[in-house]
Amino acid sequence: MKEGSGYVIFECYQEGDADKIARDVDFRGLIFARQLFVCGELLKELTTRKIVLLPLLTS
Repeated sequence: MKEGSGYVIFECYQEGDADKIARDVDFRGLIFARQLFVCGELLKELTTRKIVLLPLLTS
């Protein structure tokens, strides 16, 4: 991760909570939210090389 950058993990424990967050949170209204990535499990071995295509896939 580059200096001055960061990320947030919304970790959901109850079934349906991820859907509720997706419906109720206005991600466009967050100050620095540029990308949204949803996954089923925490991705521990994710490298910059592996996420290059994310902006293309989320467009």
